[in-house]
Amino acid sequence: MASPPVIVNHSVVRAGASARASAAGLAAYAGTRRGVVIEVSEADGRRLGVDGLAAYAANRTGSTGGLWGADGPVAVAEARRAIAQNGGAVLTTVVTVPNDIAPGAGLDRLDAWQALVRSEWPKLFSEMTGVPESRVEYYAAMHVNGTSHHVHILTVDRSGDWDSLLPKGKMEAARLEISSKAMAPLLREAYIERDLARKAALEAVARIDRGKLDIGLPPNGRIEAAHLRRFHPEASAALREALGRAASDSPALAGALERHRKAVERCADLKCLTGEARDVYVRKAAADLGLRCENAALRVIVPDVSVNIIFTISTNAFSPIAPTRIHRI
Repeated sequence: MASPPVIVNHSVVRAGASARASAAGLAAYAGTRRGVVIEVSEADGRRLGVDGLAAYAANRTGSTGGLWGADGPVAVAEARRAIAQNGGAVLTTVVTVPNDIAPGAGLDRLDAWQALVRSEWPKLFSEMTGVPESRVEYYAAMHVNGTSHHVHILTVDRSGDWDSLLPKGKMEAARLEISSKAMAPLLREAYIERDLARKAALEAVARIDRGKLDIGLPPNGRIEAAHLRRFHPEASAALREALGRAASDSPALAGALERHRKAVERCADLKCLTGEARDVYVRKAAADLGLRCENAALRVIVPDVSVNIIFTISTNAFSPIAPTRIHRI
């Protein structure tokens, strides 16, 4: 993936800044600029009721625009007044998803953006700033242009007490959190593909001819990949080398391993991981599959043993894997 599927940009206008006096105008910019989505979502329609919808329809042009908050549409004048009268800083945030990705993530619809912002944003703003969620007040609008679907969010501390910059680490944590939530539908598909690739790899290992895995194992004790790595490193290394040779001779295994690698990299991309965090994620996935394949190979080498397999099913990226234990009898 050439660029992250979700881009999050923040800008803080502090109370003492020269731009603070004009910050209220951002509400009009977000709510009425070209490309704003001016409609009432089904959820907001239920909130407003018949009378509220009639009032909205009568006044939205040039008034409400496409601005909305936690409880429904918000008049631009109301948002401007609230921001102008607030004594603290204003956080402006833009969350952007490219047009080619938005439909697959369900983010080509206003109701999906509203659900995402309303469920996640107060918590994330609170985590970044320390402001209690009960005091988080925001005004948002969805926009569509030639390259992206995105949402503008203007956020303040209702009490006016928050007036500081955002800690970099907390901004990054919030970025990863909202990105994962935004990409949740696509991530579910990517996790399924990753798990299917893993299953195919283990099935391919199970079909390896036993003669190609002719390595020396400890004469007694537990035969398990993690145990061999810790207490019998020579046998463990020989096992990995044998698996490597088998992969070279098995298109099915080599293909499954490559499929798994690509699936994991897609998961990392959809989670918007970058740099070292992305590398760690990919390495952890490779290590997890490697250990599973080694245990599968041990079941080929020593088929006449009792096997106690504990399965861990995860809908997240990874979870601690209870090892497969193979005991001689």
